[in-house]
Amino acid sequence: MTKLFIALPAFGQQCNSQTTASLVALVEQLARRDISIGFSAISFPDIADLRNVLTTVFHDCLDATHMLMVDADMQFEPALVLDMLDADKPLVGCIYPKKRVPISWVGSALNPPAEPEGNLLELEGIGCGVTLIRRDCIENMIASGNVEIEDDPIGVAADMVKAHGATRMIRAFDLVRDGNRRLSEDFSFCCRHRKSGGKVWAVINHTLVHLGLYQYAGRYDQLYNRPSSEHAA
Repeated sequence: MTKLFIALPAFGQQCNSQTTASLVALVEQLARRDISIGFSAISFPDIADLRNVLTTVFHDCLDATHMLMVDADMQFEPALVLDMLDADKPLVGCIYPKKRVPISWVGSALNPPAEPEGNLLELEGIGCGVTLIRRDCIENMIASGNVEIEDDPIGVAADMVKAHGATRMIRAFDLVRDGNRRLSEDFSFCCRHRKSGGKVWAVINHTLVHLGLYQYAGRYDQLYNRPSSEHAA
């Protein structure tokens, strides 16, 4: 039985109204599938530690089969998450616009770039704006030794995981260097997953909106009729 933990990193305890509306619509669709749902929204100034806390709570404190990480500035269709679940991958997310004009994309392509497989595209890395992480994704990172496990952690973030009953921190989102590149926290997570034998997938056939002073909307699969220079780097 699928049990979904919805994890919302929320800076300043704030969430965009469009993100809230997306989550409400999603919960309705999940209920129709008899999918059990849990939810947590946590605020912390360090995004890597914030994602680490949510990941630790998911893996060590809950019996959920999947964690859906949704950033507080994302608008999405419920069908996106249903397609992620149907894809049945350890790690599947999406490619969404960056907050800039002209539109560019949060995602790192393979070299050479992969071709879409239906509504899925394999990538080197994805942003975690809307990302589905299956339990075995974390289990494989731990088993392969590709993630630091901090026993008896201290600090504010540590207090958050201890409040949920955890005694350690799974540092899956800590920043790493890949060659000469210093990766962001979400690309660092993808790097660890790939080093653990996993693949990074994105559902590309849905419109996503990255919310800010301007609404940066885009649907990635529509780029396949456009010049390759507009694709994920």
